[in-house]
Amino acid sequence: IYQTLLLPIIFFSVLYYVVGLTAMFVPVPRYRFPKVGDKELPSVTIQIPVYNDPVAVRCIRKCLNFDYPKNKYHIIVADDSTDEITKRIIDNFVRGKKSVSVIRRGGREGYKPGALNHILPHSKGEIISIFDSDFVPGRRFLRKLMTPFVKDGSLAIVQSRMDFINYGTNIVSKFAATLLMIYHNCVMPVSSRLNTVFFCGTGGAIRKSTLLEAGGWNAKSITEDADLSVILLEKNHKSMYIHNLS
Repeated sequence: IYQTLLLPIIFFSVLYYVVGLTAMFVPVPRYRFPKVGDKELPSVTIQIPVYNDPVAVRCIRKCLNFDYPKNKYHIIVADDSTDEITKRIIDNFVRGKKSVSVIRRGGREGYKPGALNHILPHSKGEIISIFDSDFVPGRRFLRKLMTPFVKDGSLAIVQSRMDFINYGTNIVSKFAATLLMIYHNCVMPVSSRLNTVFFCGTGGAIRKSTLLEAGGWNAKSITEDADLSVILLEKNHKSMYIHNLS
């Protein structure tokens, strides 16, 4: 029994050594963002799923400040909040802002993927970009994220690198950030070279037509982003990871 239990430990240890050494000795490709005119940029729907998290207002504010043609993107807040204070904060902030819609549903069936599926019919953009409510994108983030889609019509997914604003808060935030840093700095660059990039559920974008082709989000899965990524890999769709965009 002991020897049998050692096998998966040895396998994953060797795997991570290979990934780690590859990441150390093979240069991480940096995407050179070509200049793209406003007319070339695609229409985008930004989806922000929220559950009792008033910090979403910060994310919405950042999205409103994007250096992107205002007539080419729209923000949809999929608010599943049960907390009336959170609802009121969001409603007060978006009042009068025509480029932001708040959509609520009767229950929380399917949780995040269920909420994303619910707002999908209202998402009119060619590209769908998803930000978790605590995401803090920079002013040029959306323009840079869309550039690969403009230059390569076969791309299905573009995923950015994750960064952290609360790394040193406590031991939990340090542990979580460390795991994600290893994944984004070691695993994802290798995946990008092999065209096996996984969508991370935030800070990325996907073609709406591709998402519909895949049947939307799996509301029965707690890792809907990985679930969708596997489906797209099976269908041979092209993906990209941008290490120098966070």
